Amino acid sequence: MWKHEDTTMQRIEMRILGAAVILALGAATAAAQRPVREARSENGRFLLRVNPGRPGRVAQGCEATLYERGERGGAERRVWQRAIVNDTAPLHALVRDDGRFVVTLDEHRRGGARNPLVIYGAQGELLRHFLLTDLLEAGDWPHVKATRREARWLDNARLAFDDPAQHFVIQLSWGRELRIDLRTLRLVPAATSSDIDTVLVVPADIAAVLFGHDETDGDSSAAEPLAGLAELTPEEQERAAEIAAQLSNIDGETTTSPAEEPVPAAPGLEGSAGEPPAAAAPDSDSMPEEVELAMPPPDPAEKVDYVAWLNEVGRGDGPDASPVYDAAIARLIPWDRDTELLAAATSGDPGALASPELAAWLAANAEALTTFRKAAQYPAKRPELCSPDGTLIGVLLPDLGPMRTLARAAVIAGRQLAAAGRMNEAAERYLDALAAGAHTGQGLTLVENLVGTTIQVLAAEALMDLQAEPLGDELDYAALSHDAVAAYQPTRAAAEMLQGERAFYMDAAQRLWDYDPQTGTCVLNTERAGEFLSQVEGTESDPGRLAQDLARVAEIGYEQTVAIGDAYYDALTAAVAQPYPQASGRLAQIEDAMAGDQSSHPFLQRLTPSLTRYVFLQTRGDATRNAALLVTHLNAYRQAHGEYPASLDALGDLDFVVDPFSASPFAYRRTGEDFVLYSVGGNGADDGGVHDRKGETSDLVFWPRPK
Repeated sequence: MWKHEDTTMQRIEMRILGAAVILALGAATAAAQRPVREARSENGRFLLRVNPGRPGRVAQGCEATLYERGERGGAERRVWQRAIVNDTAPLHALVRDDGRFVVTLDEHRRGGARNPLVIYGAQGELLRHFLLTDLLEAGDWPHVKATRREARWLDNARLAFDDPAQHFVIQLSWGRELRIDLRTLRLVPAATSSDIDTVLVVPADIAAVLFGHDETDGDSSAAEPLAGLAELTPEEQERAAEIAAQLSNIDGETTTSPAEEPVPAAPGLEGSAGEPPAAAAPDSDSMPEEVELAMPPPDPAEKVDYVAWLNEVGRGDGPDASPVYDAAIARLIPWDRDTELLAAATSGDPGALASPELAAWLAANAEALTTFRKAAQYPAKRPELCSPDGTLIGVLLPDLGPMRTLARAAVIAGRQLAAAGRMNEAAERYLDALAAGAHTGQGLTLVENLVGTTIQVLAAEALMDLQAEPLGDELDYAALSHDAVAAYQPTRAAAEMLQGERAFYMDAAQRLWDYDPQTGTCVLNTERAGEFLSQVEGTESDPGRLAQDLARVAEIGYEQTVAIGDAYYDALTAAVAQPYPQASGRLAQIEDAMAGDQSSHPFLQRLTPSLTRYVFLQTRGDATRNAALLVTHLNAYRQAHGEYPASLDALGDLDFVVDPFSASPFAYRRTGEDFVLYSVGGNGADDGGVHDRKGETSDLVFWPRPK
């Protein structure tokens, strides 16, 4: 079970939290470094106070305030106050004597792995954000100390402003000097500077820290990251929280069956007493033939390396875009201003697109976006999953948050180009994001698929908006429709991704039982199983329920645990392989049975994802993707024939003519010189084009563009 859009939110979060726990233990071996709270200019005229952030359940950002001392003992004056880029707090801060520059260095508990050098201006404005790869060269990396979370490069370094030269100077402990020109905000080249791209020579252990998993400290709420993951509305967030609370409050009181009584199967998948449960009727719940991932069975005696298996089945032929995306992420300067402004710009609001803050942010990310464009041209992205302890619960997922930020920046840049009348250049930016969404969504985890789908929806909406512009006729639709099909590949099928979920279940099973070679049997490791169940619960477990669950797992035994899990995932896989109307109904049936069965396997109750909401979001994303391609082809038809076709039959047998909510062609009709195009949405009924932006209760209208 990966971190993804799921109504069982307390269980969803646990994989990432598990990885964070492992990383935190690694960081504990390093000497503690205290975050800065106050910093004075050398002449004592200015004082910077830092109020640390508190990432976690109720997130609070780091804030800084610069004060100027009053003359002749007068009251101090507040010069500026703002949120700064740090998650918790910087480790160092320096203020220039005239107050015109504040420089912060590193992040508490992360060192140079996060925010290694940030420069703020006279009014607190963010002037420049340097990454460690911007500052260090090939010969510097051997001196950097890396743990699993932290990159330490400033131990015993000397930091100072060189006022006559208008420089900020770092004298590193191994003798090299770094100078930042405060007039140009650039690193002054040293006489021995190397021409080698520093990203290419970063040692593997440090690269894992700099470019690896973007984990969060503390006990974070599942609702917060998931809300941003799939663009939930406030109403959806509230409903999801209600469902999560209901599922989390299931008391799970079970009665241990006598040994002679049969062990029940997974809910809705009942089999014969004492036998491995079988899936339901073959016509509805047999394993789809197209799922050919051949997952190896678990083995408590010799643990199967499921991390390696996931990497193997996710690996394809041809060049891999992952290192290029990593380089783009390394150059990315995150957005740290008004989130509403960023959202408005993403949706194309003219005022937001013209804001100086957006212009400055895009200019600062010019190199990152150029690298992002290069990565989008690759055939595939295949990141290598890694786990510090070899378990799937410890897997560090790819940098999905920065990928989404880069795609959003590309879409905003495209909307700015469209506003300037540069239509074809705007289309290119949207196609970059489309390709990046396809790359991301090809991963074998549900969270990768959802992020990929979200990226594609952002680009698809922008591509359709572009064609509705007054200058839309300037586009070469024949070329655009061809390029869009090439860039806009679908994300990985849910039936395949579920095998990653199955692997997580099986990896847990093989690690919580010990094989006894003397008897040839598997014995539940109660201590390890208790820790595991408590961990995936997400909150402090009820000791009484935990004891009952452990007794239940021991009673079921290893072989039945594997058999029940296989049957359950077979049923889920068969369900999601069906068209949406059948899939959603079958998934709801399976999940209702699970929620209502207090005697089902504790592993299934805690580890298996709720797929009903996920399948809806994926289908809505597929509908938007198909509609964007269809609109582009309809405009190409008009450009070639002088009018839109009378029906979609004129376009031939194209996959994207199909509405994934109905498994039938989209609703289409000519209206004068224009047309109407919509999906029937999640309710499966044609409501005549009544638009519901969420696609749940009425239709999803794609053209004309909804206001």
